[in-house]
Formats: sequence, C-alpha cells, structure tokens
Amino acid sequence: MAAIVAGVVPIGYAVAALTHRNGSVVGVVLVLVLVALVAAATAPVHVLPSAALVLYAVLPQQLIGYGYFGLTPALVVILFWAVRRWPAAPAVRPDPIHRGWLAARFAAALLVLWTTYLMLVRPPIVSGGGPSAREWLISFAVGTVLVLFVRVSGREADLLVRTLAVVTVAAAVFAVVEVAIQQNPIYMPLYDAVGRGLQLDGGVHRASVGFGHPLYAGTFFTVAFAVFFVRWIDDVPQSLIPLIAAVAGAASTVSRGALAVASVVGAVVTVVRLPQLRRTRSPKPMRLLALAPLAVAAVAASGLLGARTSTGEAARSSEVRGDNVAEAIALARSSGWTGSGPTTADPLTIALSHGAYPMENSLLQILVSLGVPGLVLLLATLALVVAAAARSGAHAGAAGVVAFAAVTAGYNGLEGLLPLHSLLGLVFLLCLAGGQLPARTDSPRTTSPGLRAPRPSNGPV
Repeated sequence: MAAIVAGVVPIGYAVAALTHRNGSVVGVVLVLVLVALVAAATAPVHVLPSAALVLYAVLPQQLIGYGYFGLTPALVVILFWAVRRWPAAPAVRPDPIHRGWLAARFAAALLVLWTTYLMLVRPPIVSGGGPSAREWLISFAVGTVLVLFVRVSGREADLLVRTLAVVTVAAAVFAVVEVAIQQNPIYMPLYDAVGRGLQLDGGVHRASVGFGHPLYAGTFFTVAFAVFFVRWIDDVPQSLIPLIAAVAGAASTVSRGALAVASVVGAVVTVVRLPQLRRTRSPKPMRLLALAPLAVAAVAASGLLGARTSTGEAARSSEVRGDNVAEAIALARSSGWTGSGPTTADPLTIALSHGAYPMENSLLQILVSLGVPGLVLLLATLALVVAAAARSGAHAGAAGVVAFAAVTAGYNGLEGLLPLHSLLGLVFLLCLAGGQLPARTDSPRTTSPGLRAPRPSNGPV
C-alpha cells in the first residue's frame, strides 16, 4: 500500500506541474486535492510515513524544485498523515503530561512563531534560485514541527523502520553500482532534462543516488547508520544488513562529514551501552574492535577517500567552512543578533564572498537567518526531543536525530534543502514511538516507560 501511495502522489504532482506551467492555478489545486482524496481513501494511515520516506528517497529537490508553497511530495504525504492521525486513537501514544515532550513541542512552536515574525518584519531577499521565506517556513512547519504534535502508533513506526531498512539497502546497492560505473544512469539525464544538471568538481565520482547530491545521500546513510547501529547493539533482528548497507552507502558518497559523524556516533553508542553489553556478556564489543579497523582499511583500500581528500575541491571546501564562521558572526552581528529573515543566509554569504560560496553550515545558516533566538530554539528542540526519546526508550530515533544534526552542520542543507525537513520529521516519528518498536528478541516490549494507554483526548497537549 505504501508503494501505491508513493506512486500515486508523483503522478498527481507531475500533472500539477504541467497545469501549473500552463498557468492553470485551478488545475493545480484540483489535481492536488484529487491526490489527497485518493491517498486518504485508499491507504491505511499507518503506511503514510513509509510512503513519505520512499518519496523522499526517489524524488530529490534537484528534480522537482521547491514544490508548491514549499510542499514537496513527501511533505504532502506527511501532512495527510498528520490530518488523519489527529482524530485517530492509537493503542499507545506519548503521555501528554510528559514534561520532555511538552518542552520540545513548546520550543518548536516558538521557533515557528519567531520565524513567522522575522518573515513579516524583515524585507525579503531574492535568493537567486533558493527557496523563499514562505516556502521554507511551510516546509519546516509541516515536515518537522507538525510531527511533534501528532500521536504516533507503534504499527506505523515499525513499518517505517522496515521501510527504512529496504530503502537503505536499495540505495546502497545503487550507490555502489554508481561508483563502479562512474555515473548516475537514472537521475543525471533527468536533471539535465529539467535544466538542473548536477556538476561536481573533483577527481573522484561521488554517489548521489536519488537524493540529488552526495552530501544529501551521505546524510541519509548516516542517519540510517545511527538508527540501525543502535538496533544492532540492542540485538534487534534484521538490523545487521541495513547497517552494513548504510556504511557502504556512506563510503560511496565519499562525504568526509558523513563518515566522521558515523564513526563518532558508533563510538559514543558503544561506550554508552558498554555496561549493558558487559552484563549480558555480549561478544559485540570485541567484534566491533575487530571490524572497525577492517572497515577503515576497506575504505582506505578503495582509494575513494584518499582521492577525494587530495583534490583541490576538497581543500577549498575545508577553507570555505573555516571562513564561514567569521562571516556568520559578522552577518549575525549586523542584524543585531536577531536574524536577517528566513532563507537569507546563503544570498548574504554569497554577496559577502563576492559570489564565491554560500554558507556551508546549517547551524550557521540558522544563526544568520533566524538569529540567536532561532538557533537557540532549534538546538533546544533537538536536544529536548533526544532527551525525551531516550527516556521513552527510543534510543535509535535519538541517535538518528543526533546524527542528522551533526552531519548537516557540515553543509548548507537545513535552510536550502527542503526535503531534509521531511527526513528529520520521520526521525522525530521514531522518537515519538518510544518503546513501541520491537526490541530484542529475548525481552519484547510493547510500551515504553514514557508511554501509557491513551485517555479520551482531543489530541496531544
């Protein structure tokens, strides 16, 4: 059923694009409404997050642009899911009086309000092809913040993890083949056909799969690695294959940030879980000590990372990221530390660098665009979600959020790449599921300590 939804939405989206190109706004609205009705009438609500993940993986921004009002196909499905889930009564849901989740929702809502205020009081800046302030606000609010206010069932979270495993393996196979043949045979012709050809500098081919850019693909594989590494540590069945696939996919992107974050996440999770592994006399610490050097040796032997590091493009990229810190501070100071408005970081940085480069750091982007209040609220939202998820038993989701935040800090993704909002929102969904996901085989759990059976309610507080 998820595949049906993932097929219907792009068709409707393509028809909408044609009618929009012909100037028929009514046609766009009618087609999107039709797609919404088809999805709502035919798909069980628990498959919609999985359908959104598939759409995220196969319809990159490089191909479809910024969507309609910032709503990409994946975000449209997430919106439908949220609307349908609100009146539903799942078997288990996050406790509405859980202080951690309340604080996370409060911080996220304040972030949306602050962004709206800046959008209204700051004059818009022509971004030269980037998303508008309105598009970014709608995308972030629907894809990331709205998810925190939806009651989540274990059934849809379990299906989402299973879908993530399949997508990770399929994307990794695609990435390895792409590196082997030194081209992306499916998406590159499509990018050229829509006038958004992907040009990458450097002497080594980096896999982009269906995500639009190697950095975006690296982000997905790093998040998948974090999720499945925790599940593998917890002895969850069928976690090893997608874990290995995530490592292979990240290596194929030759993204230094993705590989570094994956290594750090793996090390931190191992250290945190070491007492538990000792109590259960698990052989996994010794296996990790043996496999980690082999993995590093395999990546080094492939020559990809070495070839990438030795290129002038890699050196320039590192230099730009260093310069961005001083530029972000200067730009934030010029706005009185309150922000210059949503989506203004890249055009302002490009102007400051005389057209040389944008702001290659998502967190610095937020500092420039939304100021210190926006950055603090974003970091608070992420930290509160991670803390609440960890207390609820959703350790895999918490690790995924940490990996997402760390890897996107290495490029201009959070403000410039709208589909990333849907990826973060889906990871939030795993956090909200708490202990409802199937745990280790010897001690299955259906409800985490942070969750309880629902009371009659109009929705989450």
